[in-house]
Amino acid sequence: AACLDCPGGKFSATTGASVCSGVACKIGTYSTPGATSLSTAACLDCPAGKFSATTGASICSGTCNAGTYSIMLGAFSLSAAACLDCPGGRFSATTGASTCSGTCNAGTYSTTLGAISLSTAACVDCPGGKFSATTGASTCSGACNAGTYSTTLGAISLS
Repeated sequence: AACLDCPGGKFSATTGASVCSGVACKIGTYSTPGATSLSTAACLDCPAGKFSATTGASICSGTCNAGTYSIMLGAFSLSAAACLDCPGGRFSATTGASTCSGTCNAGTYSTTLGAISLSTAACVDCPGGKFSATTGASTCSGACNAGTYSTTLGAISLS
């Protein structure tokens, strides 16, 4: 007989089983294949940016949309995942993100929320007299000292 592992999210505690009937994992969790009991099912919280609305899941198939992220573990619905728009200066092109890893370059900034790409983030050069030394800025927080000025656009430092 070709015996197969019970699929992720389910288990079978009996020998000679023809089906895996036990539902191991609650909503907001998932497990890998081959469990023989609830304790060996090793139900894991859905990772940040993802969720599972069904019991006995083998993956967390629900995701935050592109342009959003979540830090919530074990979410069971899109609203429970509490997906947030990517902040200004950052973007996420992928669904199911736990961070917004895309950033505006140093010397630029963006106030656009929920961007899904560098182009939709609409990063603009820091104006004259201001600079941004970091990537992912929502403002150009550096500034020329009193008594000085600069006409340089997109500056990353005072010099």
